[in-house]
Amino acid sequence: MTTDELIKYIYNTPLENTTFTDEQQKGDRAIILLSKYGEKEQINLAKKFGDKVNFGNITTKKALEIAQKLEKFHQENSKSTIKVSPVTLQELLYPYFPVETDFSRVKILRHPFESWVKDNDSNYEEYQKRQSKSIFQDTDFVVTTVGVKGQGTTSMFMGIYSVKNAGQHDWTNPITNEIFKDYYFYDMIKIPGTEKFDNVIQIEFPAVRSWNQNWIGNDKFIISGLNVDDYKVDRLAAVMKEFVQFSDWAHETNDDNYSSEKTLTNHFITGRNKKVENSNINVAGIRFGWNFNKAYGGSQMKKTATLMIT
Repeated sequence: MTTDELIKYIYNTPLENTTFTDEQQKGDRAIILLSKYGEKEQINLAKKFGDKVNFGNITTKKALEIAQKLEKFHQENSKSTIKVSPVTLQELLYPYFPVETDFSRVKILRHPFESWVKDNDSNYEEYQKRQSKSIFQDTDFVVTTVGVKGQGTTSMFMGIYSVKNAGQHDWTNPITNEIFKDYYFYDMIKIPGTEKFDNVIQIEFPAVRSWNQNWIGNDKFIISGLNVDDYKVDRLAAVMKEFVQFSDWAHETNDDNYSSEKTLTNHFITGRNKKVENSNINVAGIRFGWNFNKAYGGSQMKKTATLMIT
């Protein structure tokens, strides 16, 4: 079959019913299976399909070629069924991270639906604490999502978790009694504040790339669970409240002086150097600039300040 036909077959067929009868397209099958089920399932997939799939026969050229076809497949299958909002999960969750967060050390995860059952884990939280590779070595937080049963690349937001290295040791699968050498273990604690979004917000998480992705540069648009009109009102009210509080603080306690240190405590007003073009305030696709009355070369704020749409 063609690569496009192979993609449709694998994505539209439950794993337990997926079979391969010939020795063709071994590398293609491997790439597509990994894109659907994630790299963490490679060992199990290799056991199920044996010599019908070759995970060691994947070239960069072939991977890129299939990635483009997978992207097209996901786009065609989502156009008629998914209404994408202008709000990304990155925008929605930004204020809920600690203010000192280095977002280059944040990852977003997608666990396949009930993938933890095969390891006898009670839930995804226990499942994600154990990894065969040190994928969280340079990670402070993970944003966890779980695939929604029967809904393709749709994922449910479950929460934000802090990550701490908990060592490396062997692990025995309680179901199969198979011993896995030198697994990496992590302590993960859920960050409070997102409870109203947990198990409610759904995003589109195309499986073309890895199941664990960098938070920066991989925007995930919300497709369900958020009333965008209510969100706009709530978020803009929060921005304005912080804007006024920041201005009042500077005028009343800091001799009208702007403070770059104080800005680091903001959750919503995140632009730097008081420059509109450096603003990170986005509300449902609209970017807002902020300007604290650039008097005296921009070093003092005075009593007036402006918030503008850019």
